[in-house]
Amino acid sequence: MTQELTPVRVVLVTGSSGFLGQHVVKELHEEEHATIREIRLFDNRPYENRIGFHVSKPKETKEYVGDICNAAELSAALSGVDAVIHCASIVDPRFFADSKVMERVNVQGTSNVVECCVAQGVPYLVYASTVGATPLVRRSRLDLPFPEYVGPYGETKARAEDIVVTSNGRLLSRERGRLRTLPIRIPPLYGELDQIFITKCLRISRLTFDFAFCLECRVQSMYAGNAASLAVRGIDALATPGSSDVSGKSLYATDETTDDISLLLGPIAEARGIRLFPLKVPSGLVLAISCAFWGLAVLLSPLVKLNSEAVPSPMEIVFMRRCPPYDGNEAADKLHWKPKYSVRQAISASLDYYRNVKL
Repeated sequence: MTQELTPVRVVLVTGSSGFLGQHVVKELHEEEHATIREIRLFDNRPYENRIGFHVSKPKETKEYVGDICNAAELSAALSGVDAVIHCASIVDPRFFADSKVMERVNVQGTSNVVECCVAQGVPYLVYASTVGATPLVRRSRLDLPFPEYVGPYGETKARAEDIVVTSNGRLLSRERGRLRTLPIRIPPLYGELDQIFITKCLRISRLTFDFAFCLECRVQSMYAGNAASLAVRGIDALATPGSSDVSGKSLYATDETTDDISLLLGPIAEARGIRLFPLKVPSGLVLAISCAFWGLAVLLSPLVKLNSEAVPSPMEIVFMRRCPPYDGNEAADKLHWKPKYSVRQAISASLDYYRNVKL
């Protein structure tokens, strides 16, 4: 017997005050959706519109400030909700990342989201996963040993993704059928509120005489607004007949952004008054320098805590060198989605932010 699909009228966004979460809230307000009437925001920080978007007819919004690991607080926010876009996550790019915090939020928090969805009868869950949840590729037996994932962030996101995938099809309370889940593996994001990707490239220039450097390896990235648009489309896909084709499956995503980071970083660095170094830097050299900094930080750790965000960690470089190839059009094809923003529009929308972001 075919399950009757619930129309999506109320959507909750976890991590609504964060980088991706803010873009998702923007897309939900701008989306001319026939059924969505209410947007709920859930974060441990009060929400403020830091992107600065304006819509003529904003949808009804309710805000809940709470802990993603607190079942009572999350359940209260989920009462009467039809779909969840789960963006809440901790990304720690420092040399000595806080793995306990990432374990708590990324893994335990995601488990709590799933259990509360089941208890409250929420039928649709889109999870903002990452390409970092993909095991790294060892290309040669002579390669130096490295972890399976890109540090504790990739490991915790992979485990969280597994929770979401294996929960697909669970019976919901309140006779609302079964849970349908969709993890979307998103590449590094750029755009307004970015603190990890392009902003870090700009931050490094303070140590290199106002030169921004690009590695010779290619890195696929995506505009945060397009990732948000795709997540909203994911909710529609789960609530559409035939969604069994995508529910419970992890899909890779990207947009039309080039994998040559110099073409993306160039206009942004210029707007910031930073020069782009004309030659590509060998990633092996950068990895050696990063490992040297890491070793120095370990040696000095009894005396002083060196946990810089300005210097790329060894695992970040390993990720760029060893990220496995994937079909970036997978999510777009299966969800019948096209990027909402062109690359030119994405860079234009981001320039003011990158021009003024504190480094």
